Amino acid sequence: MIERDEHGQAIIEKREKYIYVSSEQENWLEEVMNEKKIILSQRFINIYNVTNFFSGTLQNLNGIDYFVIVLKAFKGSSKDDEILSMLKLLLQKETCKIIVVDQGVKKGNVLISDIIKLGIYNCITPGDDNLAKSLLKKAITGGMTYSDTMAFRVDEATININQNTKVIKNNFIKVKTNISIGIASTERHLGATTVAINLVNWLNQIPNTTACYIENNNHNSIKSLENYKESAVNEEEGKITINRINYYQKPNSETLARIQATQFDFYVYDYGNYNEMTEIEKNSFVKSDLKILVSGSKSWETDNLINALMVLNQDVNTFLLINFTELEERQNFKESIGEEWSNKTFFIDNTPNPFKLNSNTNIFEKLFTPYLQNTEIKEKKKKFKFNLFGKKGDKK
Repeated sequence: MIERDEHGQAIIEKREKYIYVSSEQENWLEEVMNEKKIILSQRFINIYNVTNFFSGTLQNLNGIDYFVIVLKAFKGSSKDDEILSMLKLLLQKETCKIIVVDQGVKKGNVLISDIIKLGIYNCITPGDDNLAKSLLKKAITGGMTYSDTMAFRVDEATININQNTKVIKNNFIKVKTNISIGIASTERHLGATTVAINLVNWLNQIPNTTACYIENNNHNSIKSLENYKESAVNEEEGKITINRINYYQKPNSETLARIQATQFDFYVYDYGNYNEMTEIEKNSFVKSDLKILVSGSKSWETDNLINALMVLNQDVNTFLLINFTELEERQNFKESIGEEWSNKTFFIDNTPNPFKLNSNTNIFEKLFTPYLQNTEIKEKKKKFKFNLFGKKGDKK
């Protein structure tokens, strides 16, 4: 039956239309469009040179509401600059909504970042088709927003840092994200903060991986980072940034919620001295995805270590990092602590400069196997030098 309005005129439903280009048929994409009753006007299935495609193969976009560009149609035969130039021209000439698909790319991908800078926020990147469907639905309804693109925004300073520092190869696979890491020492001055800073720096040198430091104790020691030459201070957020890594002074609950909403891959919480923690803080520490206890091995230090281990009760996600222990003492310590904890005990090197990566990174790789796989560190030739520990105002 034909539906009519109050005047008896037939109601003709206007159906939206779309075109997409890809190297293969995208069934998941077509399923979403069918569900939303958006008509497929034309699909282009091939590998194209992007310039030739837009100047010849694609005739026009008149009457098209959505143009979906699956980048694998162009990547093999076109340079990134060519893709960006054509997209910029497309934005100037056409009024249809542009949706870019590049499934499986990692956070921080430079091409996606540059596409976002053009103002195209509808970028669908999950490799999982179900997640891609969810984002596509968002793109064709209200549209994705600037905040949705946060993980893929990259600037030139970040690129230059990654090119000139010690980095980890791109075959490093990130298995899980939004991981909380709790670090505490069994006594003061055993190196929990040093380990936390060292770990945050290591994580941030993995391509497409982000981590932040969060002070979760009352020592207020992180404030001293304001004095370093490389620091940038944001007092309103209680944040100190050094080499693009964020260190947060102990936040209140409201600020902490904002930090957690930033969607870092790893949140490193420095709990300070375990014995000074409140019951609430201890419960929070126990709930961390990964827990690290920093201790010494001397007789007067092990009592506090044992007390902490009794609370943790051989938790499978807790590891011991033992500091200030001579080589000849290490085996005896591992034997004394028992087989269960012995297998999760590592001896760390003294780290006078917590920002400098050293042999402790070999330990980090082992601890992070459930979250990061296929690690391999490669040294690139450095093109510049700077004195991170130089104080502001030092003469060169």
